[in-house]
Amino acid sequence: MLLLAQLIRLLPGEDPDEEWEFDDTLFDKITELTKALIASADPRLVPELERHLESFFEREDFYGRDVVGEVLAGIAGLDALPTLLRAWPRTWATTRTPFRRSSVSFSSKTPSRHARQCSNWSMPVMSPFAPPESGP
Repeated sequence: MLLLAQLIRLLPGEDPDEEWEFDDTLFDKITELTKALIASADPRLVPELERHLESFFEREDFYGRDVVGEVLAGIAGLDALPTLLRAWPRTWATTRTPFRRSSVSFSSKTPSRHARQCSNWSMPVMSPFAPPESGP
């Protein structure tokens, strides 16, 4: 859990007015910690990662969301898919690259399990770009 605490301290804080200097050194540290956390494959981190992911969503911090989402996907694998799918519609205004990359990675490794998992956890999602449904 120490690695996760270090990673969270490096990501933007809860105060939107707080200065956050992002440079190559910080990027390298975040990347190193992200890789170490994924390599640990510690399932005990999943609940805390999910809480942090929710926190980054609530404050609309796309970078923190992407980093934590990537770690969650790396540790939990397909078991993270329901959480990432529920998060998907909440990210319309920002990039969804890590979520798309994780989903593609899941589907390419275990296509049949991926399809079952998606069908088990799918829910209707209203796209802001979809035309409204007509009545009966």
